[in-house]
Amino acid sequence: MKKIWKTVIASAVWGTIFSTTAFAGQWVGGQKGWWYDNGDGTYPSNTWQWIDGNGDSISECYYFDASGYCMMNGTTPDGYEVDQSGAWVLNGAIQTKTTPMSQETSVSVNDDTKWKLIRVASLVYDSYNHSYPFKTAAFPLNTRLSDLTLSQKAYVLYGYQYNCQDFRFVDSFAYGYDCHVIKDYDLKAVITEFFGSASQADIDALISKSYILKQSNGNYYFNAAGDFGDAGSFHLDGSQMSFSMENGRLKATGNVVEYGSSTSSYLPVRKFTAYYTPYGGFSLGGYRFDQLVVE
Repeated sequence: MKKIWKTVIASAVWGTIFSTTAFAGQWVGGQKGWWYDNGDGTYPSNTWQWIDGNGDSISECYYFDASGYCMMNGTTPDGYEVDQSGAWVLNGAIQTKTTPMSQETSVSVNDDTKWKLIRVASLVYDSYNHSYPFKTAAFPLNTRLSDLTLSQKAYVLYGYQYNCQDFRFVDSFAYGYDCHVIKDYDLKAVITEFFGSASQADIDALISKSYILKQSNGNYYFNAAGDFGDAGSFHLDGSQMSFSMENGRLKATGNVVEYGSSTSSYLPVRKFTAYYTPYGGFSLGGYRFDQLVVE
């Protein structure tokens, strides 16, 4: 079997086909047969999957049983024939599907926007470090905006107002603390720019985490202090990023670095790719976070 870079999942009804992306997926063999590792912690089961094994934009289709093993040389439960390699055949001919080529062009991003983009991606990554048992080493991840919990969203917003200059957050000293004051409608605008909509639940999450110290007369007082000054044992490095537009999304690629005690410096240990969708808001220079992949 061959290493896989892109797949398209198909249902048993061949007219209903939709695309998904696999990040560095691969075939895995064992005593019971072959199964397919999507590269993001999942594997296909009870389904068909189109697989472009050699990156030539031509995919073959394979059926995976309830245990996730590829069926070979027989008839699938829904009545289709597969050959000795597991590929779907019709009248003896292997069936193929053209996989669209990725459209990607290099772009330049100004320094201010670049800084905000990497900070938000780093906050998303770190939100998993805070949401689950503390991780002391860089870890793989594949997450979308829709995967973030209210608590994680609150963490990202808190880190944003702490790290990134936004004219809607005004420096102040109130209630014995350094604060960033923002009006109610401006806070809702920022939340909408980040997540597509703003609800009371989003604001309640900020309050419950004590990121908002006080609500008074239509203003919210954010804690302007936090633990964002220390880079920590690992982080997304923004110094060597490259940017491109890929199929309508802004794509940022770079390294996850980790502190090496033997060298007393940060060394690259993983690769990351962050995706952003164009959006007319101010917060991230006209973009909205969409996906983060750490391999």
